[in-house]
Amino acid sequence: MGAFDSYHATVPCPSCGDLHWVSGQTKFFDPDYDDQRTFEPGEPQQADFANDSIASFAADGWIRIRARTGEDRCFTLLADFDDLCGCDCGMGFIVLLHFELAPGTVTMQQIELLEHQDLADRVDFAEAIGLWAGDLDAYQIAIAAANARSFTERAAWLRERLDDRFAFTDDEPRETTWSTLVGPTQCEACGDVRERCAHTLLTDTDHPVSFFGPGWTKNVIFLGDRIPFDDGWLADDVDRGRYFRVRHPVGERLRVLGQLHQFGCHCGAGRGRTVAHFERRAGALELVELTMRAVRSRADLHDIDFVEGHSRQPFYVGGEPRTRALVLASVLA
Repeated sequence: MGAFDSYHATVPCPSCGDLHWVSGQTKFFDPDYDDQRTFEPGEPQQADFANDSIASFAADGWIRIRARTGEDRCFTLLADFDDLCGCDCGMGFIVLLHFELAPGTVTMQQIELLEHQDLADRVDFAEAIGLWAGDLDAYQIAIAAANARSFTERAAWLRERLDDRFAFTDDEPRETTWSTLVGPTQCEACGDVRERCAHTLLTDTDHPVSFFGPGWTKNVIFLGDRIPFDDGWLADDVDRGRYFRVRHPVGERLRVLGQLHQFGCHCGAGRGRTVAHFERRAGALELVELTMRAVRSRADLHDIDFVEGHSRQPFYVGGEPRTRALVLASVLA
Protein backbone atom coordinates (compact mmCIF):
# COMPACT_ATOMS: atom_id res chain seq x y z
CA MET A 1 0.00 0.00 0.00
CA GLY A 2 2.91 2.37 0.56
CA ALA A 3 3.28 5.26 2.97
CA PHE A 4 0.89 8.21 3.33
CA ASP A 5 1.09 11.78 4.52
CA SER A 6 -1.84 12.86 6.71
CA TYR A 7 -3.64 16.17 7.12
CA HIS A 8 -6.20 17.60 9.50
CA ALA A 9 -7.83 20.88 10.44
CA THR A 10 -11.04 22.22 11.98
CA VAL A 11 -13.14 23.90 9.29
CA PRO A 12 -16.67 25.38 9.45
CA CYS A 13 -19.40 24.26 7.07
CA PRO A 14 -19.87 27.15 4.59
CA SER A 15 -23.65 26.63 4.73
CA CYS A 16 -24.61 26.20 8.41
CA GLY A 17 -21.43 26.86 10.40
CA ASP A 18 -21.11 23.42 12.02
CA LEU A 19 -17.45 22.72 12.77
CA HIS A 20 -15.91 19.73 11.00
CA TRP A 21 -12.73 17.97 12.07
CA VAL A 22 -11.50 17.26 8.54
CA SER A 23 -8.77 14.67 8.20
CA GLY A 24 -7.41 12.30 5.62
CA GLN A 25 -4.35 10.88 3.94
CA THR A 26 -2.60 11.58 0.67
CA LYS A 27 0.21 10.00 -1.33
CA PHE A 28 0.68 13.11 -3.47
CA PHE A 29 4.18 13.81 -2.16
CA ASP A 30 5.09 10.09 -2.32
CA PRO A 31 6.56 9.82 1.19
CA ASP A 32 8.74 6.98 2.45
CA TYR A 33 7.77 5.23 5.68
CA ASP A 34 10.45 7.16 7.57
CA ASP A 35 9.42 10.63 6.35
CA GLN A 36 5.63 10.64 6.49
CA ARG A 37 4.32 14.13 7.19
CA THR A 38 1.41 15.39 9.28
CA PHE A 39 0.04 18.57 7.71
CA GLU A 40 -1.66 21.21 9.85
CA PRO A 41 -2.49 24.70 8.57
CA GLY A 42 0.53 26.97 8.62
CA GLU A 43 3.01 24.34 9.89
CA PRO A 44 5.95 23.81 7.45
CA GLN A 45 6.97 20.20 6.80
CA GLN A 46 10.35 19.06 5.53
CA ALA A 47 10.51 18.39 1.78
CA ASP A 48 13.43 17.42 -0.44
CA PHE A 49 11.85 18.15 -3.81
CA ALA A 50 12.02 21.28 -5.94
CA ASN A 51 9.18 23.29 -7.43
CA ASP A 52 9.87 21.86 -10.86
CA SER A 53 9.35 18.33 -9.57
CA ILE A 54 5.70 19.08 -8.74
CA ALA A 55 4.83 18.71 -12.42
CA SER A 56 6.08 15.12 -12.35
CA PHE A 57 3.55 14.11 -9.68
CA ALA A 58 0.78 14.31 -12.28
CA ALA A 59 2.28 11.24 -13.96
CA ASP A 60 2.12 9.22 -10.74
CA GLY A 61 -1.60 8.81 -10.08
CA TRP A 62 -2.78 12.41 -10.48
CA ILE A 63 -4.44 14.44 -13.21
CA ARG A 64 -3.42 18.07 -13.68
CA ILE A 65 -6.65 20.00 -14.07
CA ARG A 66 -5.89 23.67 -14.66
CA ALA A 67 -2.87 24.66 -16.72
CA ARG A 68 0.46 25.15 -15.02
CA THR A 69 1.36 28.74 -14.20
CA GLY A 70 4.83 29.84 -13.14
CA GLU A 71 6.75 27.59 -10.78
CA ASP A 72 3.77 26.05 -8.97
CA ARG A 73 5.01 27.51 -5.67
CA CYS A 74 1.37 27.58 -4.56
CA PHE A 75 -0.99 24.86 -5.74
CA THR A 76 -4.30 23.26 -4.78
CA LEU A 77 -4.93 19.55 -4.40
CA LEU A 78 -8.40 18.00 -4.45
CA ALA A 79 -8.60 15.54 -1.56
CA ASP A 80 -8.99 11.87 -2.48
CA PHE A 81 -12.54 11.18 -3.66
CA ASP A 82 -13.07 8.77 -0.75
CA ASP A 83 -12.26 11.61 1.69
CA LEU A 84 -14.91 14.00 0.37
CA CYS A 85 -17.61 14.39 3.00
CA GLY A 86 -20.83 16.17 3.89
CA CYS A 87 -22.76 17.96 6.62
CA ASP A 88 -26.02 17.28 8.46
CA CYS A 89 -27.44 20.37 6.74
CA GLY A 90 -27.29 18.41 3.47
CA MET A 91 -24.28 20.10 1.91
CA GLY A 92 -21.79 17.79 0.21
CA PHE A 93 -18.22 19.03 0.54
CA ILE A 94 -15.48 19.45 -1.98
CA VAL A 95 -12.29 19.33 0.11
CA LEU A 96 -9.45 21.45 -1.24
CA LEU A 97 -5.93 21.34 0.22
CA HIS A 98 -3.90 24.49 -0.43
CA PHE A 99 -0.11 24.05 -0.34
CA GLU A 100 2.87 26.38 -0.62
CA LEU A 101 6.44 25.37 -1.40
CA ALA A 102 9.58 27.02 -0.06
CA PRO A 103 13.20 25.85 -0.13
CA GLY A 104 13.26 22.58 1.82
CA THR A 105 9.66 22.77 3.04
CA VAL A 106 6.05 22.33 2.01
CA THR A 107 3.25 23.96 4.02
CA MET A 108 -0.46 23.24 3.94
CA GLN A 109 -1.84 26.75 4.25
CA GLN A 110 -5.53 25.89 4.44
CA ILE A 111 -8.19 23.22 4.11
CA GLU A 112 -11.20 24.65 2.31
CA LEU A 113 -14.70 23.17 2.17
CA LEU A 114 -16.82 24.14 -0.81
CA GLU A 115 -20.18 23.08 -2.17
CA HIS A 116 -20.23 20.57 -5.01
CA GLN A 117 -19.85 22.70 -8.14
CA ASP A 118 -17.60 23.24 -11.14
CA LEU A 119 -14.21 23.93 -9.58
CA ALA A 120 -11.81 23.03 -12.37
CA ASP A 121 -10.40 26.57 -12.48
CA ARG A 122 -9.40 26.26 -8.80
CA VAL A 123 -7.89 22.74 -8.74
CA ASP A 124 -4.36 21.95 -9.86
CA PHE A 125 -4.32 18.20 -9.21
CA ALA A 126 -6.99 15.55 -8.72
CA GLU A 127 -6.75 11.83 -8.06
CA ALA A 128 -6.68 9.78 -11.29
CA ILE A 129 -9.76 7.82 -10.32
CA GLY A 130 -11.36 5.36 -12.72
CA LEU A 131 -8.30 4.86 -14.92
CA TRP A 132 -6.85 1.73 -13.30
CA ALA A 133 -7.67 -1.43 -15.25
CA GLY A 134 -5.31 -3.89 -13.60
CA ASP A 135 -2.17 -3.16 -15.60
CA LEU A 136 0.45 -0.61 -14.51
CA ASP A 137 1.72 0.21 -17.99
CA ALA A 138 -1.82 0.76 -19.28
CA TYR A 139 -2.57 2.90 -16.21
CA GLN A 140 0.40 5.18 -16.85
CA ILE A 141 -0.54 5.50 -20.52
CA ALA A 142 -4.10 6.42 -19.52
CA ILE A 143 -2.86 9.10 -17.10
CA ALA A 144 -0.53 10.54 -19.73
CA ALA A 145 -3.41 10.66 -22.21
CA ALA A 146 -5.66 12.38 -19.65
CA ASN A 147 -3.03 15.00 -18.94
CA ALA A 148 -2.57 15.63 -22.67
CA ARG A 149 -6.21 16.61 -23.10
CA SER A 150 -7.36 20.21 -23.24
CA PHE A 151 -8.39 22.06 -20.09
CA THR A 152 -12.02 21.88 -21.22
CA GLU A 153 -11.79 18.08 -21.46
CA ARG A 154 -10.03 17.76 -18.11
CA ALA A 155 -12.64 20.01 -16.50
CA ALA A 156 -15.43 17.85 -17.93
CA TRP A 157 -13.69 14.70 -16.61
CA LEU A 158 -13.47 16.22 -13.12
CA ARG A 159 -17.10 17.34 -13.18
CA GLU A 160 -18.26 13.83 -14.12
CA ARG A 161 -16.18 12.24 -11.33
CA LEU A 162 -17.60 14.66 -8.76
CA ASP A 163 -21.15 14.18 -10.02
CA ASP A 164 -20.68 10.42 -9.63
CA ARG A 165 -19.31 10.89 -6.12
CA PHE A 166 -22.27 12.93 -4.90
CA ALA A 167 -24.98 11.23 -6.97
CA PHE A 168 -27.94 9.98 -4.92
CA THR A 169 -31.61 9.27 -5.61
CA ASP A 170 -34.32 8.26 -3.17
CA ASP A 171 -35.11 5.13 -5.15
CA GLU A 172 -31.50 3.92 -5.09
CA PRO A 173 -31.38 0.49 -3.40
CA ARG A 174 -29.59 0.71 -0.09
CA GLU A 175 -28.72 -1.82 2.55
CA THR A 176 -27.63 -0.63 5.98
CA THR A 177 -26.18 -2.54 8.88
CA TRP A 178 -27.03 0.10 11.47
CA SER A 179 -30.03 1.86 12.98
CA THR A 180 -30.28 5.56 12.18
CA LEU A 181 -31.72 8.04 14.69
CA VAL A 182 -33.56 10.91 13.01
CA GLY A 183 -35.06 14.05 14.47
CA PRO A 184 -34.53 17.53 15.95
CA THR A 185 -31.32 17.36 17.99
CA GLN A 186 -30.40 19.95 20.62
CA CYS A 187 -26.82 20.99 21.34
CA GLU A 188 -26.45 20.63 25.10
CA ALA A 189 -23.90 23.47 25.20
CA CYS A 190 -25.81 26.28 23.49
CA GLY A 191 -29.36 24.98 23.03
CA ASP A 192 -29.33 25.20 19.22
CA VAL A 193 -31.75 22.68 17.66
CA ARG A 194 -31.05 21.11 14.28
CA GLU A 195 -32.57 18.24 12.31
CA ARG A 196 -29.87 15.57 12.33
CA CYS A 197 -29.30 11.92 11.47
CA ALA A 198 -27.06 9.73 13.63
CA HIS A 199 -25.89 6.31 12.48
CA THR A 200 -25.61 3.84 15.37
CA LEU A 201 -24.77 0.21 16.04
CA LEU A 202 -28.07 -0.43 17.82
CA THR A 203 -28.45 -2.91 14.96
CA ASP A 204 -25.18 -4.59 14.01
CA THR A 205 -24.52 -7.55 11.72
CA ASP A 206 -21.74 -8.76 14.02
CA HIS A 207 -24.39 -9.38 16.70
CA PRO A 208 -27.43 -11.36 15.55
CA VAL A 209 -29.65 -9.71 18.15
CA SER A 210 -29.83 -5.91 18.26
CA PHE A 211 -29.54 -3.82 21.43
CA PHE A 212 -33.35 -3.85 21.54
CA GLY A 213 -33.65 -7.63 21.13
CA PRO A 214 -35.07 -9.88 18.40
CA GLY A 215 -38.24 -7.81 18.02
CA TRP A 216 -36.40 -4.97 16.23
CA THR A 217 -35.33 -5.48 12.61
CA LYS A 218 -35.76 -2.01 11.08
CA ASN A 219 -33.11 0.60 10.36
CA VAL A 220 -34.63 4.03 11.08
CA ILE A 221 -35.88 5.37 14.43
CA PHE A 222 -37.74 8.68 14.62
CA LEU A 223 -38.56 10.70 17.73
CA GLY A 224 -41.68 9.19 19.29
CA ASP A 225 -41.11 5.71 17.87
CA ARG A 226 -41.67 2.81 20.26
CA ILE A 227 -39.37 -0.17 19.81
CA PRO A 228 -40.30 -3.60 21.22
CA PHE A 229 -37.97 -4.19 24.19
CA ASP A 230 -37.68 -6.90 26.80
CA ASP A 231 -35.93 -5.10 29.65
CA GLY A 232 -35.42 -8.12 31.93
CA TRP A 233 -31.69 -8.24 31.17
CA LEU A 234 -31.24 -4.70 32.52
CA ALA A 235 -31.47 -6.10 36.06
CA ASP A 236 -27.98 -7.57 35.64
CA ASP A 237 -24.79 -5.56 35.34
CA VAL A 238 -23.99 -6.68 31.79
CA ASP A 239 -23.12 -5.06 28.46
CA ARG A 240 -25.01 -5.84 25.26
CA GLY A 241 -23.67 -5.99 21.70
CA ARG A 242 -21.51 -2.96 20.96
CA TYR A 243 -22.77 -1.12 24.05
CA PHE A 244 -20.92 -0.78 27.34
CA ARG A 245 -22.94 -0.19 30.51
CA VAL A 246 -21.63 2.89 32.27
CA ARG A 247 -23.65 2.48 35.46
CA HIS A 248 -25.77 -0.04 37.31
CA PRO A 249 -28.63 -0.04 38.12
CA VAL A 250 -30.35 2.01 35.40
CA GLY A 251 -33.46 4.16 35.80
CA GLU A 252 -36.71 4.59 33.89
CA ARG A 253 -34.97 6.71 31.24
CA LEU A 254 -32.11 5.12 29.31
CA ARG A 255 -29.52 7.47 27.85
CA VAL A 256 -27.34 5.93 25.15
CA LEU A 257 -24.20 7.78 24.03
CA GLY A 258 -23.07 7.35 20.42
CA GLN A 259 -19.57 7.33 19.02
CA LEU A 260 -17.49 10.46 18.48
CA HIS A 261 -18.56 12.48 15.41
CA GLN A 262 -16.20 14.21 13.01
CA PHE A 263 -18.21 17.40 13.56
CA GLY A 264 -19.63 19.58 16.32
CA CYS A 265 -22.01 22.47 16.82
CA HIS A 266 -21.11 25.90 15.44
CA CYS A 267 -20.92 27.17 19.04
CA GLY A 268 -17.50 25.55 19.36
CA ALA A 269 -18.28 23.15 22.21
CA GLY A 270 -16.17 20.47 20.52
CA ARG A 271 -16.63 17.24 18.60
CA GLY A 272 -20.05 15.93 19.43
CA ARG A 273 -21.67 12.63 20.32
CA THR A 274 -25.38 11.95 19.89
CA VAL A 275 -27.25 11.10 23.09
CA ALA A 276 -30.43 9.08 22.52
CA HIS A 277 -32.93 9.46 25.38
CA PHE A 278 -35.31 6.49 25.69
CA GLU A 279 -38.20 6.15 28.13
CA ARG A 280 -38.95 2.64 29.36
CA ARG A 281 -42.54 1.69 28.56
CA ALA A 282 -44.37 -1.62 29.04
CA GLY A 283 -42.54 -3.95 26.64
CA ALA A 284 -41.00 -1.08 24.70
CA LEU A 285 -38.52 1.77 24.59
CA GLU A 286 -39.70 5.14 23.28
CA LEU A 287 -37.22 7.59 21.74
CA VAL A 288 -38.24 10.84 23.43
CA GLU A 289 -35.26 13.16 22.90
CA LEU A 290 -32.04 13.57 20.90
CA THR A 291 -29.18 15.78 22.05
CA MET A 292 -25.57 16.34 21.07
CA ARG A 293 -22.89 16.42 23.75
CA ALA A 294 -19.16 17.18 23.78
CA VAL A 295 -17.66 14.69 26.26
CA ARG A 296 -14.45 15.83 27.93
CA SER A 297 -14.46 14.26 31.39
CA ARG A 298 -16.09 11.63 33.58
CA ALA A 299 -18.54 14.29 34.74
CA ASP A 300 -19.98 14.43 31.20
CA LEU A 301 -21.03 10.78 31.61
CA HIS A 302 -22.92 11.30 34.88
CA ASP A 303 -26.33 10.45 33.39
CA ILE A 304 -25.25 8.05 30.62
CA ASP A 305 -26.32 4.42 30.86
CA PHE A 306 -24.66 2.91 27.76
CA VAL A 307 -21.84 3.96 25.44
CA GLU A 308 -21.50 2.71 21.88
CA GLY A 309 -18.35 1.01 20.63
CA HIS A 310 -16.95 -0.23 23.95
CA SER A 311 -17.22 -3.40 26.01
CA ARG A 312 -15.81 -5.15 29.05
CA GLN A 313 -15.42 -8.28 26.96
CA PRO A 314 -11.80 -9.33 26.27
CA PHE A 315 -10.29 -8.38 22.94
CA TYR A 316 -9.40 -11.99 22.11
CA VAL A 317 -10.51 -15.50 22.99
CA GLY A 318 -9.11 -16.47 26.36
CA GLY A 319 -8.33 -12.87 27.32
CA GLU A 320 -9.19 -11.29 30.63
CA PRO A 321 -12.38 -9.19 30.91
CA ARG A 322 -11.70 -5.49 31.35
CA THR A 323 -12.91 -3.48 34.32
CA ARG A 324 -15.43 -0.67 34.11
CA ALA A 325 -12.72 1.81 35.08
CA LEU A 326 -10.50 0.68 32.23
CA VAL A 327 -13.29 0.94 29.68
CA LEU A 328 -14.29 4.39 30.94
CA ALA A 329 -10.69 5.50 30.51
CA SER A 330 -10.77 4.34 26.89
CA VAL A 331 -14.05 6.19 26.31
CA LEU A 332 -12.47 9.44 27.52
CA ALA A 333 -9.10 8.93 25.82
